[in-house]
Amino acid sequence: MSSAPKMPAPKPPKTVDDLLFEALSPSALERGERDVVTDGEAARALAEGRVATLALAGALAPEARGDGGAALRARLVASLERPGKYGLFVDRLARLFDVSIDKAREIVARVEDPSQLKPGPADGIMWFGVKPGPKYGDALAMVGRLRPGTRFPHHAHVGEETTLVLDGGFRDASGEEVWRGDEMVMPPGSDHDFVVLDGIDCIAAVLARGGVSFT
Repeated sequence: MSSAPKMPAPKPPKTVDDLLFEALSPSALERGERDVVTDGEAARALAEGRVATLALAGALAPEARGDGGAALRARLVASLERPGKYGLFVDRLARLFDVSIDKAREIVARVEDPSQLKPGPADGIMWFGVKPGPKYGDALAMVGRLRPGTRFPHHAHVGEETTLVLDGGFRDASGEEVWRGDEMVMPPGSDHDFVVLDGIDCIAAVLARGGVSFT
């Protein structure tokens, strides 16, 4: 009698490092992320690794070499050395809100101070306002903390809206998931709502040109 064919050994599950450094097709990357991101800590590790990898890749890209590349590398190193849970985002917050690095540091300190948060437009949402720089004088600028499972109310955008996630994540009405380190840009005239993903609170910085209209 012939022996039964041997079944191939199961492939080991993807790790965070595999997702960051292995060449994967978009569908394989999506499947791998679903397998790896099983809790808030795994999601945070993946998002932090993506932020650092993309920044380093930009700093080392041929078109970024020279004075521009040196400046980018200096900002990357400075960001990694900034204290606090959200110090990594100081430079990006400064650019998002058109404020100085010192002002962005103050925003980061406020994020970690619960007394700064005020009730938002729905249960489970706390936030505080930010005064943006002159480039965005007409914008609504906020930083919010949203509990897992919270749904942010449906709203329309007068102008472009940019959301930078500092922690946790949310699922947009379109099905797109946005995690720590990711940005979502909504064009003028668009509308949506979203729900905070399980695990940990979602911390997000938002700049909405011309404000928003709740519907």
